[in-house]
Amino acid sequence: MERMTLQGFEGCFGPLVVGIDTAVGGLAGYIPVKGTRTHSRAMSVYSHASKAREWVKRSKKLMAWALTADERKATYIGTLRLDQKGLACHCVCPACGGTLQAVNAGKLPNEIIEGENLRPHFRHDNGQQKDACLIKMSQIVALQLLLREKTIVLPEHTRNFTSKGASGQIYTGTASRPSVSVPISAIHWVDEHEAKITLPDGRVVWLRLYGSPARGNAASGDAIITIKVDDPEVANWSQDKILEHVQLTGEWLCWDKHPDDDQLHEQAHQDADNQAKHWCDYLPEDLDLPEGLTPAQRSEGVLHWLIKGILGQAHSISTPGYEDTLRGWMPDNTYKTQKIYLHPAHYRISNVRMEQRLQRVIPDVICTVSLGAAPPMDLMVEVAVTHRVDDEKLLRIRELGIACLQIDTKRLSKGGRITIQELRSMVLHETDNKQWLFHPAIERSRNDAVQQLANKSIAIQRQLELQRARQHWIESLNDTQLLREYLMLLRQLWAGKDVQNSQGQAFSTQELIPTLEQRGFKRLDIEDVSGPKGLLWMLELIVRPNETIRAVDLFELAMSSGPVLQSYVTVLGTAIAEYGAFMTEQEEERMRAMRQTIKQSLHEGDLKYARMTHLDTALIALYPRLQKRLSSNKGTREQATKVRYEKQAQEREQRMLREQQAQIENEKERNHQQLQDGLNGVDAMYEWLPQSGGNHNLFAATELVNQKLQRNHPILSTAWRRILQSAWQARDAQMALSEWLKAQSPKTALDLSVRLELLQVALLIKRRHSLQLLVGRRGRPRL
Repeated sequence: MERMTLQGFEGCFGPLVVGIDTAVGGLAGYIPVKGTRTHSRAMSVYSHASKAREWVKRSKKLMAWALTADERKATYIGTLRLDQKGLACHCVCPACGGTLQAVNAGKLPNEIIEGENLRPHFRHDNGQQKDACLIKMSQIVALQLLLREKTIVLPEHTRNFTSKGASGQIYTGTASRPSVSVPISAIHWVDEHEAKITLPDGRVVWLRLYGSPARGNAASGDAIITIKVDDPEVANWSQDKILEHVQLTGEWLCWDKHPDDDQLHEQAHQDADNQAKHWCDYLPEDLDLPEGLTPAQRSEGVLHWLIKGILGQAHSISTPGYEDTLRGWMPDNTYKTQKIYLHPAHYRISNVRMEQRLQRVIPDVICTVSLGAAPPMDLMVEVAVTHRVDDEKLLRIRELGIACLQIDTKRLSKGGRITIQELRSMVLHETDNKQWLFHPAIERSRNDAVQQLANKSIAIQRQLELQRARQHWIESLNDTQLLREYLMLLRQLWAGKDVQNSQGQAFSTQELIPTLEQRGFKRLDIEDVSGPKGLLWMLELIVRPNETIRAVDLFELAMSSGPVLQSYVTVLGTAIAEYGAFMTEQEEERMRAMRQTIKQSLHEGDLKYARMTHLDTALIALYPRLQKRLSSNKGTREQATKVRYEKQAQEREQRMLREQQAQIENEKERNHQQLQDGLNGVDAMYEWLPQSGGNHNLFAATELVNQKLQRNHPILSTAWRRILQSAWQARDAQMALSEWLKAQSPKTALDLSVRLELLQVALLIKRRHSLQLLVGRRGRPRL
């Protein structure tokens, strides 16, 4: 019969039989001839697709597969005809052996009676269906469907091996064979649980169901694949879905025994060992370590062994430099230093030997190294993992005189694991982890440094002894001898000669300075005094004339130089006068003009050419003829300062007199102006009072004033009685008040105010207005 698979039903109840035995992917693209039974059944499938979905929703664990009773062949419910329903299917359950019925076999959803809502399936004729029945059926179906194919996908196979490193770290090695699709040359069924297939290369692979007993001696075979299906739902799947899982995904196939298991085991073992070796954690068989070591101690032993192996195979090694400083206390109470230095290098290695005894020393490694064109030398290498070279062994190494390099691995204990490549780089190329325990070149450099420090000490000691002898000679000189010795050295220095003292010894002017200063001769070493074109240089040319340099030119040069030489220009003038320097008429005229300039400056108290006196004692000792003039205070800075102060004091006094006179004149002018303002405003502010009665006469007015005014009143200090009498007469004569006041000739506004107040008290005048006339300021009384 033709068969078609209904798209959307597959995986739920499998392909439905419609026609002859040909499978298609669904109804799409398959249109049976109109009017045929196939066409009508297909249309029914379309119309009743919703009922099929209801089947899937309500039906759970239903058996879609069974074994035929006679051939034990897996049969799918979708392949049965209508006449094979019920017990006519002749099928059994592979798990319990019970007879099965085919329910709704060959029917489509629209052909099932209402109420019978189960899709086509197998059910037990007697008893209940169990999960074990479904699982066993699923396994057998998977096995039989797998072997119906022409090829088989052998699943991937992996073997693991774990090993423990020297440090206790666990390393897991892996070896595997990939999944591969191969054709099947022959199949031999042992029973429905077990079969064996032959591959093209002649290998035999046993296929058996998981959990089933081995009946065909599968356990003794070279290759065994177990099919493990433990999901009851698989018994409901279609053939295509089961084949997809068993072949394409390989989820159910696993190797119980692989033909390459021994080889894979060895490869996994080797992989684990390689990992340990990669991390420097592999404990080699030829490394004999004591019993009872901790993992850390074993790891250190392995590192020590590996480093020696790296050195044994190396062709070169980088070595560090060395630098040190020796300090020596010198006789002059100072420190001197000397460097000890060895450059970093990259040695070529040859003739490597392990732990070869050299007298009382057994180095870890000894080899021959060479650098450039230098002759080869022996090199000992000590590997310090935890135990470093102690003082006793270091002493024996130094006694041998062979270079010894120590490689320190202490950073490995801090930085964790290290790979063999990193360890090799650390041992052969890094230099921070290495140090020289001994090197002949370093010892030679050290001995040279010690000798150089000793030589410096001897030289300094000799220099100190020489300096003490010279200082003793200097102190034996009196002041005049010391100054003349200094001047003699300066003459040689100015002439560009080798400077020697009077004893014929090489000498320096600076050697005399401390003693000169100690004896009070200060500032003799400044450039303007002792240098070329300094004061002493000029004096020497004046005292000992030179035809090329004229005295007047030296004098003029000093006047136009800096402040030091300008302050000593009078000394040069004194020397010119005392030592009679020859000058022409023109030079004498220039000299008089310059002297006049200096004289005028000193007369005005200017300090520019005033002589500083702190060199006078030294100059008199060197040039005795200058004593008389230099002993005088004339032209000194002290005298010029005194003149300046006197001049400044006189100027201040004259300025104060001028200011006082101006203040007096201003006060006079101000008082006069105030008096005139007061006189001009009297008639406007005051008027005479007429005689008030017979009793108001001059005598009564006089008594009234005398009674009202106190003794200390300002009016009482004037001739008030005479003034009052004059005013009484002026009023009677009808003289204007202002005219009378002017006739009184008041000197100040205060005089005017006093007279007006007197007349008011005597009732001779009164105010014209309420306003008051201000006739005085700064506290003077108002009227």
